[in-house]
Amino acid sequence: MGAMSVFTKERTAARIADAFRRVSEGFKVVCEICMIATTQGYVRAGAKVLVIGGTHRGADTAIVATAAAFSDFTKFEVHEILCKPYSRS
Repeated sequence: MGAMSVFTKERTAARIADAFRRVSEGFKVVCEICMIATTQGYVRAGAKVLVIGGTHRGADTAIVATAAAFSDFTKFEVHEILCKPYSRS
């Protein structure tokens, strides 16, 4: 197998989560919330949504996004980051 075989779905998902976490933990959470809600059928794929979330300290992050399921990750789009913590700590 070639070098591409080392990138499993789990490893790719972990890298995406790490990239989101570099913006902030709350940003990772709101992106996941949107995709979970869409995957479970609570939100229509393609809908423009306001997503609010954060960490154990409360809601500190809000985005406007186009909803998409995990299986359609490339259609997930963040249009605006309305608020997020100043630092990632």
